[in-house]
Amino acid sequence: MSSMAATLSAATQKRAMEILKTPVVQGYAATETLALTLPIWGCGQAKRPGTVGWHLPGVDALFLDPETHEPIEINKNGLTVPGEIVVRSPSVFSETSGYFHRPDATKAAFITINGQSYFRMGDIAVIHADGCLEIVDRCKGMFCVSGNQVLPSGIESEILRAHDMVDVVIVPAPVIDEQQLPCAAVVPRPNTVLTDSAVQQTLAKTITDAVARDSRAASRSSTRSRATPWAKSCAMQPAPRSRPSLAWPANRQSPSRSTLCRRR
Repeated sequence: MSSMAATLSAATQKRAMEILKTPVVQGYAATETLALTLPIWGCGQAKRPGTVGWHLPGVDALFLDPETHEPIEINKNGLTVPGEIVVRSPSVFSETSGYFHRPDATKAAFITINGQSYFRMGDIAVIHADGCLEIVDRCKGMFCVSGNQVLPSGIESEILRAHDMVDVVIVPAPVIDEQQLPCAAVVPRPNTVLTDSAVQQTLAKTITDAVARDSRAASRSSTRSRATPWAKSCAMQPAPRSRPSLAWPANRQSPSRSTLCRRR
């Protein structure tokens, strides 16, 4: 079974395969671009949940630093640090026609790199060494913590994998000096009793470690001098209606309730 359009998370894809008793693979597409990737049957993609396949012929893509919007070079090991994906292809809708009666939206949807116009997909992605693409988050989902870009989906996956939760959402919450920190709202499994103090103790380290790991990965990726096109560089049960618990990174000051209410 194949899935297109909005990408499935790795957890959702795994669950679908367990329930349906059949392999589920993903492709990558958008209304403005049509299909950009397709799964290749027999390549074991179903064993790599969260990936969306390999690029189609004629698709030229670049990956941009989410902060500077400078192209990131792809090496033989792929692209392990997340980057914003931008594409150009005969199937991409015309920049001159654009969105109907929405010129500002059309202009914002494209970016010029080295004299070429690319469509901004709005997704953050990584590339595996064999060229398989993995969408890790939406650009608008990212937020900054102590000068480092944080991907909420990565922390959410860590929490779901390591703790007894059925759902979690990571949001930026304001703290002192106009800074922000990731805050986790979690829903435990049925018949699981969690106190706020217990949740904070078990989850704070997970959040802190995930942010630190992302920061180290970003610092290791110092090669941003020349863009390498993806096409040329790659080898071919319901949650209970209980009150969610909140957790903050360890050794950090959480905002007061009044602060949160004022910022909403």
